[in-house]
Amino acid sequence: MRVISLGAGVQSTALLIMSDRGEIDRADYAVFADTGAEPKKVYGWLDFIETKVSIPIVRCSNGNLYEDILKGGRTASLPLHTLKDDGTKGMVMRQCTFDYKIMPIQRQVRALMGYKKYQRIKEQAEMLIGISTDEMHRIKPSKVKWIKHRWPLIEIKMSRSDCIKYVEQAIGATPPRSSCIFCPFHDDEEWLRVKNGPKDEWEKVILIEKKLQSLPKFKSKVFLHEARVPIDEVNFNVENDQLDLFGNECEGMCGV
Repeated sequence: MRVISLGAGVQSTALLIMSDRGEIDRADYAVFADTGAEPKKVYGWLDFIETKVSIPIVRCSNGNLYEDILKGGRTASLPLHTLKDDGTKGMVMRQCTFDYKIMPIQRQVRALMGYKKYQRIKEQAEMLIGISTDEMHRIKPSKVKWIKHRWPLIEIKMSRSDCIKYVEQAIGATPPRSSCIFCPFHDDEEWLRVKNGPKDEWEKVILIEKKLQSLPKFKSKVFLHEARVPIDEVNFNVENDQLDLFGNECEGMCGV
C-alpha cells in the first residue's frame, strides 16, 4: 500500500495532485491527521482539494490538542521556550507531533491495510512525505519496520516555491501554510499571519499560552515565542533571520 502523509499545506498538496495525475507513483490513500488546532484556512483548503483529486482523503485524529490543553489533563508536550529564574533558557521536549500526527496516521494506515490493533503486520506500506529540497534536513526514516518513508519532491528536485507554482497552475489556487496556530516552531512571519488572521484564532493563541503557563508541571516559565515574553507583547520582526525550528520536528510530518 502507498499512502501520502497529507498536511494540507504547500508541499503535501503538490504531492497529492502529482500522484493523482500519475506524474509520480499513484497513492492508494492520502491520510490527514487532524490535531484540532489547524487554521480555518487549512480545513477549508482540505475540503477544496478533496473535490480536485480522485485519491481518497482519509481524516483521522487522536483528539483535539487545543481542547486537551485547556482541560489541563494529560497533554502532549509542545516544544515551549523556557526561562528559569536565573535567566537560563531552554526548550520543552516536544511530544505533540508523535501523539497528534504520527501515531494517528500509523493507526489509520494499519486499519487501511486490514490489520487490527496489536495484530502483526506482514506487509510493508510506503509513505510519501512532502518535504522539498529546501527542507532536506527534515528527512527522517520511519521508526516502525512496516512503514517505509519516501520523499518524491526530493527525488524530482522540487523546492517549496516550485510546489506553490505547480499547485497554482494545476488548480488555480494557492495552498496555505499548514501547522497548529500556536506552534512554538513558528517564525515571526508566520506569527504575524496568525495575529493578522481571524481574531478568534489569535485569541486562542493567547489563551493557550496563559493556560500552559498555569500548569504546575512546568518548573520554569514557558512561552510560545523564543523572545520569552507573553505572545501578545512580542514585537515580531520578519526582517531578522530566525532559526528554522521545524528542522528539529520529529519525522518531518508537521508543516507540510
